[in-house]
Amino acid sequence: MASKNDVLTRMSLFARDNEMIQRDLLPGDRLREDLGLDSLNFLMMITELEERYGVDLNETLGEARLETVEQLIGCVITQLEAHAAPDLLQ
Repeated sequence: MASKNDVLTRMSLFARDNEMIQRDLLPGDRLREDLGLDSLNFLMMITELEERYGVDLNETLGEARLETVEQLIGCVITQLEAHAAPDLLQ
């Protein structure tokens, strides 16, 4: 399973590759205020994370108000843990 650092690294690479930012992301970075992500950039980031990690963030995103990189990473990790839990029961 991916770690928080793995997800942070992937998000940083994606953001730089898509010219959203020119530096590595920090967990405390605010998505809109610090990084300037607009709705389209945010959606692109979500889609990348869903495809990369095989998760569906729609359910989690509907319940959470995401303001920081760390909160978004937490959503990904929560989904990964939820998908891993049934495997542990077998």
